[in-house]
Amino acid sequence: MQQEWWKKPRQVNVVVDTPGWFDPFAEHLVSEAAARGDEAAFLRDAREVKPGGVAFLLSCLKIVP
Repeated sequence: MQQEWWKKPRQVNVVVDTPGWFDPFAEHLVSEAAARGDEAAFLRDAREVKPGGVAFLLSCLKIVP
């Protein structure tokens, strides 16, 4: 049984604060999440992450509170 809080559409945030080699992989993750019915965003700054949902911080150098 799917939990109420995990029902779609979920907010999926992919944060990559260092532009470069990892960008295509992060963009692919965002595309796949969106194709599966989730609201997905590619972000450069973790402060832009919306409350709730899930956040992937990938290839990040900055400390996130």
